[in-house]
Amino acid sequence: MAYKPRGEQRDITELLAVLNNSKLQITNNPAYQTIAGLIRQLQTLKNDVNATFKTIQASLESISGGSSTGPTTIDVTEQATFGFPYFGDGLDGEDSYIPGPQGIPGVAGAAGANGSIGVNGLPGLDGLDGEDSLIPGPRGLIGPKGGLQYRFNTATGASDPGTGQFNYSGTTFADLGILVINYFDIYGNDLTTFIESWDDSTSSPTGNGGYLILQDQNTLATLAIVEVANVTSLSATYAIVSGTAIAWSGAVPASGAQTVILFTRTGDKGVAGDTGPTGARGLPGIPGLDADEPEYPYSVPGPAGTNGSTGSQGPIGIPGQDAEEPEYPYLIPGPAGSSSAATVNVKQTEIDFGTTPVSEAEFTIVDADVSATSQIIGTVAYEAPTDKDLDELEMDALDLKFGAGVGQFTLYVVGMNGYIADKFKINYLVG
Repeated sequence: MAYKPRGEQRDITELLAVLNNSKLQITNNPAYQTIAGLIRQLQTLKNDVNATFKTIQASLESISGGSSTGPTTIDVTEQATFGFPYFGDGLDGEDSYIPGPQGIPGVAGAAGANGSIGVNGLPGLDGLDGEDSLIPGPRGLIGPKGGLQYRFNTATGASDPGTGQFNYSGTTFADLGILVINYFDIYGNDLTTFIESWDDSTSSPTGNGGYLILQDQNTLATLAIVEVANVTSLSATYAIVSGTAIAWSGAVPASGAQTVILFTRTGDKGVAGDTGPTGARGLPGIPGLDADEPEYPYSVPGPAGTNGSTGSQGPIGIPGQDAEEPEYPYLIPGPAGSSSAATVNVKQTEIDFGTTPVSEAEFTIVDADVSATSQIIGTVAYEAPTDKDLDELEMDALDLKFGAGVGQFTLYVVGMNGYIADKFKINYLVG
């Protein structure tokens, strides 16, 4: 914005025109608003000064008795243009309500001392779960081999080997008679209950609770297999395991060598099974020697031969003498007299000895024709019984005896060649 040099009067109306024509003519521009406000205050101040000046001029004219030759108005832009005589310093004016221009920023002061550390804020909320990675992570390290983790102690006594340790009773596996083991492994786990169960198997024969498999932790090689007989607890910290090394490889481990101990329990004795079926009947045994004449062994009996035909009746022999009265010989009997015909009734029954062989048995046979005075004879029928082949009868010889009763009889049977079983048919006569 152009301005006139000092000493050149500029009217306030002209200042407003210059301001309005400048680039500050933006109604919302803070600089424009400030300058416009200042010019309006100058306009008001000018009016007030002119009115005061006229009052002073009138007062001077009344004092001098004539008119003043000074200016009739005062331009507040420049006091020197008034042409009014200088009367000295005037009174202090009122404080301006218009803020002056902002001064030049001062030099930055020195940094203040650090303040005390504030209280920790509350933890933030958990973030959302990220998406699963599609890239597999690196493979982890190989963990320890499964089993009980112990270290070998080269001592051979029966005292406590120490926490996480075990030892043998000998210096070689062949000399191993007992294994002394602490109840706590190298990690401090209490294995008391497990170790004391190593001989709890109820298998038969007793004395085989299971097997201990000893392996080297680093090479995973099997060092020995020990058959466990029993476990004896000596205190609250260790026990003695009696057993025998049934297989081993190489020498015992070095002192402090980490060893894996695996236990395989022998299964408990099972429940007795059901009785099996009776086996097939065996062949007859070879007869034994005669205790009195061992030089004459019994021969094996052959099959029974067929019955021969009945021969003709021979003549009546001469009666023998009476042993007590030999002087009276018996008379030759005369011909037999006539008699009524006798009734012969051949009957048959089947007896069963069962599947378990026995040496003898008795059976009650019901027959209404039998009385207490009946005479009964009988023999084994050469006829196949139920569920039995005919040729099996050739291997059995039975001794039969009959005891008559009322409406029944008792049959007593004894096996002549040993034990007998299964069924037989018996032919018998009742007279």
